[in-house]
Amino acid sequence: MSKNGEVPALVDLFCGAGGMSLGFARAGFKVVHAVDHWKPAVETYRMNLGDHVVDKEITDGIQLPPAAVIVGSPPCQGFSSAGRREKDDQRNSLVSTFARVVAKQKPQAFVFENVEGFITGSGGRFVVDLLAPLLDAGYRIHLRKKI
Repeated sequence: MSKNGEVPALVDLFCGAGGMSLGFARAGFKVVHAVDHWKPAVETYRMNLGDHVVDKEITDGIQLPPAAVIVGSPPCQGFSSAGRREKDDQRNSLVSTFARVVAKQKPQAFVFENVEGFITGSGGRFVVDLLAPLLDAGYRIHLRKKI
């Protein structure tokens, strides 16, 4: 609950099948919108969590409803040790897209989730792509390593 007793609204970008949405919903958030651009994931999300999900490419110009929190798990194939770790994978740019969308929307908080290789991939370039727009927008960043 928020300080005024309202349930905080949440937007989930790169929602996949809905793991982050489910966790936040169980923690008391109201998921008002979810977006992914992979049809099987969107269909699974819709079947299990509701019709507030859309199959749409996430770009800087995406229109989102207001939300206290934005969460996201941009694609990790270019970073993951389980993948090819291709530094030129086009999906790697979605990290900075996520950051710019958050900076534009200005939620009270955001959560970015990715794989361990994200921090070390391409000499840390993608970390800078994520952090720069968010720091410029006035956010304080707290990095947490999952134990």
